[in-house]
Amino acid sequence: MRRVATVRVGGPRGPGDRLYVGVFRTTDFRLGVRVYGVDLPAEVTHRGGELTELRVRLPAGLVGKAEIEVMLSNGGAESLKFGFVEIR
Repeated sequence: MRRVATVRVGGPRGPGDRLYVGVFRTTDFRLGVRVYGVDLPAEVTHRGGELTELRVRLPAGLVGKAEIEVMLSNGGAESLKFGFVEIR
């Protein structure tokens, strides 16, 4: 992904579910996450090997939705390669 991508994933089933994003890059990068027009902060939960995993807390109003639309944006010049975008 070079600039912006939109993906649809199954919505959260419960209030403890989070959005997880895996990026094949371990050096610093900026990843913007927006769900239905709301910017959400992403925190790095793991960085190692070739993968950085980020976690995003989702608004409570999304619980029970069949699917949600997630917009990802890259603030850097280099493209990002994703391993996964999932809710768990």
